[in-house]
Amino acid sequence: AMDVRVWQIADSSFPAGTLNHSLGLETAVQSGRVHSVEDLKLFIAETLHSQCCLFTSTIVSAHQHNTLAALLELDQACEATLASNHVARAASIAQGRGFLTASSSAFEPVSNLKKQLRSLPHFHFHFPPLFGFICAQLGLQLETVKSLFLFLTLRSVLSAAVRLGVCGPLEGQGVQAKFATELQGLRTNVEQKNKQRQEEEEEWEWMDDDRQVKQAATFEMVSSSPILDLLQGSHDRLQSRLF
Repeated sequence: AMDVRVWQIADSSFPAGTLNHSLGLETAVQSGRVHSVEDLKLFIAETLHSQCCLFTSTIVSAHQHNTLAALLELDQACEATLASNHVARAASIAQGRGFLTASSSAFEPVSNLKKQLRSLPHFHFHFPPLFGFICAQLGLQLETVKSLFLFLTLRSVLSAAVRLGVCGPLEGQGVQAKFATELQGLRTNVEQKNKQRQEEEEEWEWMDDDRQVKQAATFEMVSSSPILDLLQGSHDRLQSRLF
C-alpha cells in the first residue's frame, strides 16, 4: 500500500516551498516563448527531462547511501553544478530549507535533522539531495521517491502556468494527467543513458566511498537544455515578475 506520507508531501498544502519557483516559465512567457497551452506542454516536457537529467542521480545516491557524509558530498556537487545559474541555485537552496523545515515539523524520524545539518561544514541545503535523504529517513521506497520528485516538478510548473494565465485550473489538470502517465518512461530513459555513460568511463576505485558518491553524482548531473538554463538565469532581470 502507498505510504500516506507520500500523499502528504505531494499535497499542495505541504509548506515545502516547491510552488514558489516557476522553473523559468515566467521568463518564457514574457519573452514570448510560451503563449499557448501547446507551448506550455513543450516547455513542461523539456523541463521534466532537464530536471531528471540533472537531479535523478543525486536523489538516488542520497537515498541509497543515507548518511550525512554522503549528503554533504552530494550537496556540494549540487552547489558546483548550479554555480553558473544563480537563480536556480537560490531556488534550490530555498526549496531545500523549506522542505527540511516542513518535514522536521511534520515527521518524527527527521525532527532533529535540522540541528544535525547545521553542524555540517559548508552545507548549502540544496533541495534534491535533501529530498532523497529525508525520504530515505522516512522509509519511502526509492521508485516512489523518484516519481514523487518529478510529480512535484510537474505540479510546480502547472501551478505557475495557472497563476501566469497561460492556462486555467481545469485545463491545467488535464495537462497534469497527461504528463503524469509519462513520468515513468522519462525516468527509465534517462537512467538507461546514465548507466551507459558510466560503463564507458573508468571506475573511481582509488577514491573513498564518499568521494565516489560525489564524483559519480557530478558526472551524471547533466544539463540537457541550455535554453532553460538561460531562461531561469535571466528571471531576476525581468522588469516585473510574479515569482
